[in-house]
Amino acid sequence: MQIQLELSNLENKIGINSVKPRILREKIPRRNSLRDIQHALSGDQVLLSITLGKSRSYMWAVTAGNVNLLKLPGEGEITSKAELFASAVRLGQDISASSAAMSRALFSGLPPDVWNRSDWMMVADGPLLTGIPFSALQSLAPGHTGRPLIERTTLRFLPSELLIANRKKTKLAQTFVGVGDPIYNQADPRLNGLRLADAKTVSNGVTLARLVGSDKELRSAVKQAMPGSSILLTGAMASREELSAALSHGAGILHFAVHVVSPPDQPQQAALALSLKNGVPELLTSEAIASLRVPGSLVVLSGCSSGQGKILPGAGLVGLGRAWLIAGASAVVVSNWPTPDDSGRFFSSFYDHFDHILSGDTAQRAALALRQTQLDMFHGTGYQTAPSFWGAFAVIAQE
Repeated sequence: MQIQLELSNLENKIGINSVKPRILREKIPRRNSLRDIQHALSGDQVLLSITLGKSRSYMWAVTAGNVNLLKLPGEGEITSKAELFASAVRLGQDISASSAAMSRALFSGLPPDVWNRSDWMMVADGPLLTGIPFSALQSLAPGHTGRPLIERTTLRFLPSELLIANRKKTKLAQTFVGVGDPIYNQADPRLNGLRLADAKTVSNGVTLARLVGSDKELRSAVKQAMPGSSILLTGAMASREELSAALSHGAGILHFAVHVVSPPDQPQQAALALSLKNGVPELLTSEAIASLRVPGSLVVLSGCSSGQGKILPGAGLVGLGRAWLIAGASAVVVSNWPTPDDSGRFFSSFYDHFDHILSGDTAQRAALALRQTQLDMFHGTGYQTAPSFWGAFAVIAQE
C-alpha cells in the first residue's frame, strides 16, 4: 500500500492520469491485465512493448491470441543504432544501412503472425522515446524485406500498455480550431493599431521569426478537414484567452502551427508560443495545456520539435503531447525535429485522408491518415519525398 501511495504522489506531481483506481476497485484485486489487453485487441492489432536493460532488453509482442517475449540487445547497442539512424534521417543522408540495422535490432525476432498484422501500437523505453523516426524503418516481413515499414504497417505510440484495456469512446466534435501565424515581434506590420504595450521588444532579447506559411497551412487544412464549423485564431487572436473561448464550444480537431520554444537543455519545459502579450510571446505550457478540456479531440502540433519532453522512469516521455492527452485528447500528432515553415501540402493530405477514413476510433484514423500521408510524400516529388521531411511526424494516442 505504501508503494501505491508513493506512485500516486509521483503521478500527481508530473500530471499523469492513473488507471489504477479502476483496478483497485475490482472485486478480484489481482486482475489479469495481460488478458484484458488481449481482449481489447482486434484481429489486426499488435502491441509491441519494449523495455531496455543494461545487458539485455526485451520486447513483448502481444496479439489477441498470442504472447511472444523476445530478447533484444542491451540498451547501449540499441541506443547507438537508434542515434545513428535518427541522425541520418534528420540530416537527409542515405539511411539504407542504419535503417536496416535498427530494424534488425528491434524486429528480427518477430514471428510472421505479427508481421501479418498492420495496426501496430508501441510502448517504448528510454532513448527510443527521443525522436526515433520509426516510420522510416525498413520492413522485415517475409516477401517485403527492405521496403519501408509504413507500406504495410500503421504506427502509433502509447504512454502505457494499460491504456489499451481502458479505452474510452468519445464522439468527435465537428469543429476545427486552428491556431497559427502569431505576432511574435515588433517588426510585424500587423502591430499597427494594437496597444503600445504589445509592441515592445521581447524582454530577453530573443525574437521569434514570423511563421509566414502557417496561415496558408491552416486555411489549406480547414478545407480538407471534416465538415462542420471552423475557428481560425491568427495574428493577435492567437492568444490563450481566445483559445479558451474557442474550446468552450468543443473542438474535434485542434491544429497548432506555431513556434515551440524551451530553455536550453530543458525539453520538459517546452511550450507553444502564441502572440505577444505585454511585450513577450504568450506561452502555452504543459501545465496550462493539462488544465484545458478537449475530450476525444485530435490535436496536431506541427511546430518544430513538438514531440520533445523529459523522460521520467516509469512514466515515459512527459511533454506537450502527454499534456494534451491529459486534457482529454484521443490522439496527438507531433514532430520530432524542425520541419519547413510550409507544411500545408503535408497536412492537406493528412486531413483529406482523415476525413475519408470512416472506420476506427480517432487514434486509429489519425495513425492511418498519417501513414497514408507519409506514403504520399514518399512516392511524390521534390524535397518532401525524403524521410527527413515526412519521418518527423508521429502519433501518440490515449486509446
